[in-house]
Amino acid sequence: MHYAIVYFATGRSSIPRWKYRQVSRLIRVMTVSPICHCMIGFEGAVLDPSLGGIRYWPSRLVAARYPTLHSVFRVPFRYRIDLDFFNELVGQPQPILPSLARWLKLGHGPWVYDCLCVSLACLRAGGVDVNPHIATPAGLYRWLKKKGFAYDVRNGQAESDFRVAVRRLCIG
Repeated sequence: MHYAIVYFATGRSSIPRWKYRQVSRLIRVMTVSPICHCMIGFEGAVLDPSLGGIRYWPSRLVAARYPTLHSVFRVPFRYRIDLDFFNELVGQPQPILPSLARWLKLGHGPWVYDCLCVSLACLRAGGVDVNPHIATPAGLYRWLKKKGFAYDVRNGQAESDFRVAVRRLCIG
């Protein structure tokens, strides 16, 4: 059995650009939720899709890189996923308009390479029967919570305590 870790953040990374802060704010306002970003980790690597393109992080750095980390879920996979599929998109800027169109169509728009669609694609490739029409990162958070996957929420925990909780959740 394989496991993935799905990360949710209330903002962008620790060194956000002005554009990223504005997009994060727009997502939070449009979705009426503090959660505006998601990432997926598998076998020690975290796939982090953003407007600036896809990036990979070692999982041990995510809590430090994302001080706005909100929660993490541990999701069992039936199949191993190959994160190398996304290598061609590393560093390639992604337009925001296709993501906005997908949100406005309540998840029925085209699949794009934003944080949500990449996370959904990885979940589906791993054998998780996730609804492909989830429209927002907050919607994915609610779906995972409803399905009963193991998770931890920061809720004001000190960063070091949350890192320990995340590490414990990742190990199982």
